[in-house]
Amino acid sequence: SLPDGKTATVTQAGSGNIIVAGLTNGTAYTFTVTATNVIGNSSASAASNSVTPASVPNAPTIGAATPGDTEATIAFTAPADNGGSTITSYTATSLPDGKTATVTQAGSGNITVTGLTNGTAYTFTVKANNSVGSSSASAVSNGVTPASVPNAPTIGVATAGDKQVTVAFTASSNNGGSAITRYIATSSPDGKTGIVDGSGSGSITVTGLTNGKTYTFTVRAFNGVGWGAVSSASASVTPATVPSAPGIGKVTRGNKQVTVAFIASSNNGGSAITNYTLKCSNGTTKDVTGSDAGSVIFIGLTNGTAYTFTVTATNKAGTSAVSTASASVTPATVPSAPGIGSVTRGNAQATIAFTAPVDNGGSTITSYTATSLPDGKTATVTQAGSGNITVTGLTNGTAYTFTVKANNSVGSSLASAVSNGVTPASVPNAPTIGAATRGNAQATIAFTAPADNGGSTITSYTATSLPDGKTATVTQAGSGNIIVAGLTNGTAYTFTVTATNVIGNSSASAASNSVTPASVPNAPTIGAATPGDTEATIAFTAPANNGGSTITKYEAISSPDGKTGIVNGSGSGSITVTGLTNGKTYTFTVRAFNGVGWGGVSAKSDPVTLLIPPPSVISKTGRVWMKNDLTGGNGGFYTWDQARTACPTGFHLPNKEEWVAELNKFSPKNASGANTALGLKKNGYRYSNGSISSEGVYGYYWSSPASSSTGAYYLSFGSSNAHVGSNGKSVGCSVRCIKD
Repeated sequence: SLPDGKTATVTQAGSGNIIVAGLTNGTAYTFTVTATNVIGNSSASAASNSVTPASVPNAPTIGAATPGDTEATIAFTAPADNGGSTITSYTATSLPDGKTATVTQAGSGNITVTGLTNGTAYTFTVKANNSVGSSSASAVSNGVTPASVPNAPTIGVATAGDKQVTVAFTASSNNGGSAITRYIATSSPDGKTGIVDGSGSGSITVTGLTNGKTYTFTVRAFNGVGWGAVSSASASVTPATVPSAPGIGKVTRGNKQVTVAFIASSNNGGSAITNYTLKCSNGTTKDVTGSDAGSVIFIGLTNGTAYTFTVTATNKAGTSAVSTASASVTPATVPSAPGIGSVTRGNAQATIAFTAPVDNGGSTITSYTATSLPDGKTATVTQAGSGNITVTGLTNGTAYTFTVKANNSVGSSLASAVSNGVTPASVPNAPTIGAATRGNAQATIAFTAPADNGGSTITSYTATSLPDGKTATVTQAGSGNIIVAGLTNGTAYTFTVTATNVIGNSSASAASNSVTPASVPNAPTIGAATPGDTEATIAFTAPANNGGSTITKYEAISSPDGKTGIVNGSGSGSITVTGLTNGKTYTFTVRAFNGVGWGGVSAKSDPVTLLIPPPSVISKTGRVWMKNDLTGGNGGFYTWDQARTACPTGFHLPNKEEWVAELNKFSPKNASGANTALGLKKNGYRYSNGSISSEGVYGYYWSSPASSSTGAYYLSFGSSNAHVGSNGKSVGCSVRCIKD
């Protein structure tokens, strides 16, 4: 072969054919032939015609199948190997039915297979074709079901409602091969729609319509392909509803009757109103024909009974909601005359008793008016029942009679009979208040007699406390003083005074100045006395009774010497008395002070003796230390348990931190620095058997905290160092105390 030099040999003497294998499909070749005998090979023949080896293509790659109306479109991808011969076409085949379709092209694309049955599921394969033949079939496609949109449904009856219409329909006779999933109804005009899900016959409600407007409707079905054809139009229908509720207007009462005005409905619901019905709360009704507002008179009602009224409107859709009820109205007339009672005189006034009339006219009596004769002075009281009216502005010494009328919302009754005659007179004017002076559970109130006694001699004066209303009376005509007893210490009071004559009591005077009755406090309760250096601190408990005046301070007094200490405040506490003598024994008493003065003295405290303080020194840390080591224990040596309680009152065994603070101030930090700072000594320590070690070499001083169950901290120093370490609690060390 040329190219490639591929060879093949046949063993025969005559003409024939030689097959050369191993060639490359798609490559053009020519060939020469040589003959061979026992002598050798002949020269090559002339070159043959050119030929190109080839085979059928590989199978194409199947793509997505897409359904249509009695057809499907199948996507495919050209094979990578065309077999050495250009692909000329592709053929798609359906399963079932074996429907085929071919497209003439070499590359990838789509084939539409027609003549399929809507509603039947299909899959597809595709083959590639070249000059040699057809490839093997592709893989099977996805399943698809051809379909079309549904036929139009059959329109039914359209039924009107309130701003809506319900449209009946019969399902489409042909679903186009795809299940119907919903139906839509559309209005004309306005294009309002309603949708219902499902496949069968039914009804659809279209909302959002305008009451009083005429509509027709069409229906169409929807399946997996889309919306189908539109049905014929329905018969015309007009949505409507009942009218809006009318309103109650002015309601006017009369004598056993009421006139009721009503307001027309603002919306007739899309249908003309034919009549209005008014209803009384007693159940009676009245009808008014027509659509306009108007009024109705309800007669035969009972005066004094409250009524309300409502109204409804009616059209062909029905009756409206009931209106809001009217305000309550009560038919009525004026009352009958009241009964006159006795008249009582007063200061330029008279009080007239009256009895309510038997008949209030059906309307609650709101007031009564009394009128004097002479002068025509009047006064009115606002009430419904019997009572009294006080007519003022009369002239003392003038005789008067009176009549009374009853009033209701309709008007005034006839006048009552005339009353008995009376002549007004007065009580005294109010006295003038003076100074109020406090005492123990009492107060003395000064007053001045009034300038006007009302025409009758004053017989007495009465003082009244606020609060508590405690009173006291003195029998006299002129100015003076009144003592009000039985008051509560600690409570602030003011007082008023009234004057009395045969007519009665004057008005109260102005209030006096405020006073608070009080006494000195009770004695406090003595507590413990604690001695100090030339001083003692005495605890006490505040007395249960402060005498009605806040305690402001306490005083403690020593015996002997009469030294005192004072602390400000009102509650329990303590007082320090200074200037005492160390070594001397004292007792103390305490007393309290308030706005009245010093109270009683407490019981004496237990005796205490002031101790003489030990010599002390102030260290570089500013703390006060005893100047010397303690000398008790066992020759000046203490076990740790002994050391914890060995320091005198006001001093304690130093803790670890206090020793460290002092050690940091040693200069140098050794025995010399310890001696310079605090006079500490190299006493050594004592074993539990009594022997002494390291005397003159080391100093050991106990600290308060334990380091373990058997050990405790201590300060140790020698000629070259100083530190805080730990030792057994039973060892004897020195003790130096620090002030609290």
